[in-house]
Amino acid sequence: MMEEMQTQLLHQSRIDSLTGLLNRRSILDELDELVASLSPNELIATALIDIDHFKTINDTLGHQGGDYVLEQYGQRLRQSAGSTAICGRYGGEELIVVFMSVSSTEELLTQITKVHECLREPMIYGMSEVVATCSVGLAVILPGDTASKLIGRADRALYRGKKRGRNCIVVAD
Repeated sequence: MMEEMQTQLLHQSRIDSLTGLLNRRSILDELDELVASLSPNELIATALIDIDHFKTINDTLGHQGGDYVLEQYGQRLRQSAGSTAICGRYGGEELIVVFMSVSSTEELLTQITKVHECLREPMIYGMSEVVATCSVGLAVILPGDTASKLIGRADRALYRGKKRGRNCIVVAD
């Protein structure tokens, strides 16, 4: 019984209860470990995903509606990101995906495009159809990058996408 309780507590300490994804601390720990153990020819990438106009969703549907959208995004992200990706809630309405074992930029762009399309599919909340678009900033690791630098580049790309009108994918320089 004690072992089961410890397992449950560990799960609760690592998983965001709303989205079912790793919480911020856990995803950052995973990324730090991954970056530290990369061999020189391995590539990983990070995508930051921000739900567009989330305040409007909360204002229109209430906070329960906003929570529903976050739950749906969590489920859809787990389904569409692929088995070699780690997904987490970065904060608020921002999610993060770490793509491990990236073989090419083209493959990565195909994969993130599928994720973006899946996330934007309409969802039904009560009697309402909700279309919650998102902006994505994508960064592929560069030599000398730390986890923090990689996320910073993805974050800057994300905000360039928001300035361009949202609902897009922007790849970091």
